[in-house]
Parts: sequence; structure tokens; C-alpha cells
Amino acid sequence: MGKLVIGIIIVAVLVGVFAFSFNDSLDLSPSKNVKTNYNVALNGSNVSIVSNGSSSYLINLPDLTANLSIINVLNNSVNGSVQFLINYSITYKNIGNVASSNVTAFSGNSMSCNGGWGSGGGGSSQIPALNPNQIITYPTYKIMSCYGLWSANAMVDSTNALSELREDNNNANISISI
Repeated sequence: MGKLVIGIIIVAVLVGVFAFSFNDSLDLSPSKNVKTNYNVALNGSNVSIVSNGSSSYLINLPDLTANLSIINVLNNSVNGSVQFLINYSITYKNIGNVASSNVTAFSGNSMSCNGGWGSGGGGSSQIPALNPNQIITYPTYKIMSCYGLWSANAMVDSTNALSELREDNNNANISISI
């Protein structure tokens, strides 16, 4: 929710900046009754501000996303022992219209076994700067030694250091029952 509020504030400030830059000699006296219309539109990865329906101005920002995909699950159980190999990938993409800087990413996974026990772990790392539409994928795996629920999550720009077009698409979650 906090990222959404920050995004709204950024757009509102930008609208204010454009409003004053296009009306240098704006007379706000009551007798003039001056009106100027500004519309803000999000079109895919582009945010544009339209003044009086004629001029459009593009806001240039990166927009990082996270995605998780299960590649396969291999049953390696032998002689009554339970063991599943879960191969999955973590993908980060810049769907914005300018390059991002290096940012922090976080990923983790956990398993909750039917017998009541489980485990988990994760950590943060740096990912390189991404150009518009550039993707970076990290294949990884987890060995699950019980029947139950396995879950993973990923978050890009986990420290919220990067201003983005959207702040609400930086997280991904996935789970599978075994």
C-alpha cells in the first residue's frame, strides 16, 4: 500500500510541475476564471500527462517485475524415503521505458510438511541494471524431503530504493502441494 501512495504522490507532483511550466504567466485572479485540464494516463509501461488535450509528455522511469515459474518436479523417492526435486526459475524484468540501476532482490522458499515440521530460507542479492524489456532469469532448485506444501517468493527492489512507474508489481509468490 505504501508503494502505491508513493506512486500517486510522484504523479501528483509531476502534474503540478507540468501545470506551472506551461502557464508561466497564469493569472489566477477571480475575474479571469482560467481553467487548464490535465489528464494522467498509464498506457502499459508509459505514463503520459496530457495538457488541454493537445500535448503529451512521457514520464521516463524503469518498472521492475518479479516472476516465479516451476520448471518441473522430479520424484526421487527410493525405498520408502520421500524426496522431490523442485526445479524453478526466478525472473526479473524491466517493463519500464528507461534502464534501471542495480537493485536489491530478495528470494526465499519454505516447505511445510504434513507431519508438522518444515523448513525455509532465503536472502537478498544484487541484480544488475536492466534495460527496457530486458529479462534476467535465475534457475534454481529445492529438495523437498516430505509430503506437504512448498512455497517460494521473490521481490525486486526490496529496499524500495528505485523510483518506478508502478510499485505494486515487484513481488511474486508460487506454491505446490506434493
